[in-house]
Amino acid sequence: MIADYLHSNGYKVAGVNPAISIAGEIPVYASLKDVPFQIDIINVFRKSEFIPELVEEILSVNPKCLWLQLGIVNDETMDIMAKNNIQGVQNRCIMVDHRRCI
Repeated sequence: MIADYLHSNGYKVAGVNPAISIAGEIPVYASLKDVPFQIDIINVFRKSEFIPELVEEILSVNPKCLWLQLGIVNDETMDIMAKNNIQGVQNRCIMVDHRRCI
């Protein structure tokens, strides 16, 4: 739902899931490294305890921002992002925040 919302508001959106290749109109790739364009925001929907295992791959694509959705918090990962000049947002819904801004 959030990916569709962002896509319908003009954002270029891609999913990452090795089990599927498309979700509605959204292309899905096996990994972040497979996304064929520069990633500005990585929006994560994984449980907090799984976030550390994503750090290496996130750093490898050098996004502008790592966004952890509502209910997802990992301060250690946010510290790593800050040390690498990547903005970090946690425990917030990107769709709710976007709606507040428009």
